[in-house]
Amino acid sequence: PRDVLRLKKPTNGFLCPLSASEDYDIDFLSFIIKDDETKRVLFEVCNGESMIGQMEVDCDSFNGDNCFRAIKYTFDSTVLRLPVVSTRCVSFRRTKNYEYNPPA
Repeated sequence: PRDVLRLKKPTNGFLCPLSASEDYDIDFLSFIIKDDETKRVLFEVCNGESMIGQMEVDCDSFNGDNCFRAIKYTFDSTVLRLPVVSTRCVSFRRTKNYEYNPPA
């Protein structure tokens, strides 16, 4: 986390290879985008659950397996007018080699 907090601008790619998920036995569990004021869920994807919202994998911008890590979201114009939209990676499965605790 300290390395990420030192970043001053977006990176040109991902900070770790896709294989890091297997190397550290990390499983993606869920990700949510919501209207911060009303808490209405605009987009939610959970491992093994039905998805709320629309998305597509972005294979045009990234090569190889990285295209499966890049998502294009489709929202109507009302979402763009919201004063605050929040995103949150809800959880990662705790593993033997690595533990991620997202900020509250």
